[in-house]
Amino acid sequence: MCLAFYVLYHYYKMKQVILVLLLLFMSIASYSQDEAAQAVIARREKVNKEFQDPNKSPLDPADKKKFAGLNYFPIDGDYRMTARFVKTERPSIFKMKMTASPKMEYTTVGYVTFEFHGIEYKLSAYKKPEGDDAYFIPFTDATNGKETYESGRYVEFPVPTGDQIILDFNGAYNPYCAYSRRFSCPIPPPENHLGVAISAGEKKFKESH
Repeated sequence: MCLAFYVLYHYYKMKQVILVLLLLFMSIASYSQDEAAQAVIARREKVNKEFQDPNKSPLDPADKKKFAGLNYFPIDGDYRMTARFVKTERPSIFKMKMTASPKMEYTTVGYVTFEFHGIEYKLSAYKKPEGDDAYFIPFTDATNGKETYESGRYVEFPVPTGDQIILDFNGAYNPYCAYSRRFSCPIPPPENHLGVAISAGEKKFKESH
């Protein structure tokens, strides 16, 4: 009888420990998502302020007068995912097509792979000529020309120290040529097309661009 009581007691104690650990894990995950969402919100607010600044804004004069903020999808944690980064052993120069100028040289630094809704995807990553702290991925997806800019969008991630990164499409943004024809921007290469709708990040600015 005493042995049965002892086993039953420790069984329930173990269940309590497991429940506490589960709640703690959920709390940490929730905090991480909230922290990431706040970072996205802060970046969006910063960009909107820059667009309102006449000395920094890429908008055409007519658009500056009526600018009320960029358009975004609601932040969705499903579009923030862990991805694998495969570094190129020998970085090479890639001449990327531009929207309104000759090809520009970017450095191919590797590629990322990630799983979304049970399907694995792969995207090539590049180093901008003027940037050393982050790599960028120009991409297209099933929303282009509908909810988002027809020529594609960009997403960035800090230069990794290992083979794992966080790829957050909530931070996807439009190139400057989405706001004005005064700019020439990189066109995502065909291999960076995602045959799925990435309903996250920045939406189309307006129909005329």
